[in-house]
Amino acid sequence: MYRKNYRRNDYIMGNTARQLEPAVQDRPQIRNNRVSERKRMKSAYSINAGSVLFITIIGILCGATIMTYLFLHSSISETRSNIAKIKTDINTVQSQNDALKYSINTYQDSENVYKVATKKLGMRQAKGNQLSIYKSSDKGYTVQYGDIPNK
Repeated sequence: MYRKNYRRNDYIMGNTARQLEPAVQDRPQIRNNRVSERKRMKSAYSINAGSVLFITIIGILCGATIMTYLFLHSSISETRSNIAKIKTDINTVQSQNDALKYSINTYQDSENVYKVATKKLGMRQAKGNQLSIYKSSDKGYTVQYGDIPNK
């Protein structure tokens, strides 16, 4: 009721203004309003079984999501470390292959082949009458189905 009786023209202009006070009969209603407000606050803070169930389900879903994220993060970290290890293994094998390729290329040198064939294996270079020259009709490659005829 105090609010209903409020009017704009109740104020006095000047350096002091009177305080508006509610009538004596309005005070019990204010107390009743406060009591009903407290009841409303209590009912607003009360949680029913549906709310508890909903909050529990949301909590479980959040926990499962976090656990899945941590598992995936761990898996990705492990995969990255495995990839780094495999890369170092690949680099090691490539350097070994390069070293072997270099050593093979040194043995493919024609002078080295000649030295190994004549000195180590006891071979001799062919003479003119030991050579057979074969003329190919095709400039590409030749498939041999039998022995080359002797002269």
